[in-house]
Amino acid sequence: MKLCYSCGITKSTSDFGSHARFKDGLQPSCKQCTNARNRGEPPAKERQARYCKQCNEEKPLVAYATASARFCISCLKANASAQTRRWYAANRERKSMSNKRWQKANPEQLKKIWTKYRNNNKEQRRLAINDWRRRNPDRAMHHFVLANANRRARKARAIATWANHFFINEIYALARLRTNITGYQWHVDHIVPLYSPVVCGLHCEANLQIVSATHNRKKSNVTWPNMPEALCSNSI
Repeated sequence: MKLCYSCGITKSTSDFGSHARFKDGLQPSCKQCTNARNRGEPPAKERQARYCKQCNEEKPLVAYATASARFCISCLKANASAQTRRWYAANRERKSMSNKRWQKANPEQLKKIWTKYRNNNKEQRRLAINDWRRRNPDRAMHHFVLANANRRARKARAIATWANHFFINEIYALARLRTNITGYQWHVDHIVPLYSPVVCGLHCEANLQIVSATHNRKKSNVTWPNMPEALCSNSI
C-alpha cells in the first residue's frame, strides 16, 4: 500500500507507475492523478487535505509549502532546526573561529549590533545578569573585586598632585548623605570620564559631581561636557 500525495488516498502499489528516482521505485502520485495532471485536469479525487509523510497527520493544503511538498511546513522547520543544531554541535570550534574573525574585521558593526540589543533588551539583560550572579556568586564576586581594583588603579594614576583631598572626601560624604536621606541612590561621577577610549579625566574636586545613579549609568564613560560633535554622534 502507498499514499498518493495528489489525492491523499492510500492505494495499492499496482496503482502507481514506476520511477527509478524515488527510493521505493514508484511515482509519488497514483496513475489516475498522474493521467489527470497530464491532461491538464485536477485529480479525480482531489482533496483539500493530505497526509504529511513525516508526522503522518492529515493537514490542509495551506500547511504545505508547495502543492507537491511531501512534508508539512512544521516538519520542514523542525528538520531544519535539528540539522542546524547537529551542524553547530559538530563544528563548534569552526563556528567560534569564524565569529571571532568577523568580529575582529567588523568592530563598528559589532558595536552597533550590541548597542541596539542592549537598548531593546534592558530589562531582560538586567534579569539575566542578576540570575547569573545568583548562580555564580564566587565568579560574580571575583569580577566585582577585579573591576574595583582596576578602577582604584586608574583613579590612583589620575589623581592630580594639586588635588584637594578634603574637598574630594566631602563630595563623597555628601553623596552618601543624600542617599541616606532620600532613600535613592546617588553617585559621585567624574564629569570628564576617568577612563574612555578617547579621553581620560583627572580625579580631582573640579572633575567631580553628584548625580543620580540612573543618570550616571546612562552617561557611562561615553559623554562629557563640550565633547566634539563627531564623538557625540558616535556615542548616541
